[in-house]
Amino acid sequence: MNIQSGQSRASSSSSARGGGSRGWAKIWFATKVAFFCIVAAALFNVNIYLRQRISETDRSIRRIDREITDTNRELERLRADYAELTSWPHIRRRIAELDLPLSAPRPGQIRELRLPAQDEYRQIFGRRNRGSADRMAKAK
Repeated sequence: MNIQSGQSRASSSSSARGGGSRGWAKIWFATKVAFFCIVAAALFNVNIYLRQRISETDRSIRRIDREITDTNRELERLRADYAELTSWPHIRRRIAELDLPLSAPRPGQIRELRLPAQDEYRQIFGRRNRGSADRMAKAK
């Protein structure tokens, strides 16, 4: 004999199988929690990855800064060496050390260099340009 008040057999059998709509709510809630955990774990991993990349970039920036500093120091040293090696006191000292037989140039050793005037440039280069323009016109 069934002595349950107000419930039919159909409703009691659905509650015995998992609670009807309550079962789906539990599954839906569990799915949301699992999805949230997966998203949180992914964001945590992305955060770790980005921090590693930032750290690597920072190390590379510091290394490049050191290289720039070293290069600047070397450049300053080279400039100082150049200034010292091209100074007349150093050149005179080296001439004396090497005992170079330097003398004034003979008249035949001196040549005068003259830059052509603008008309000469036009004569020289104007012909070439006109010739190439003529050749290009014939090719068309």
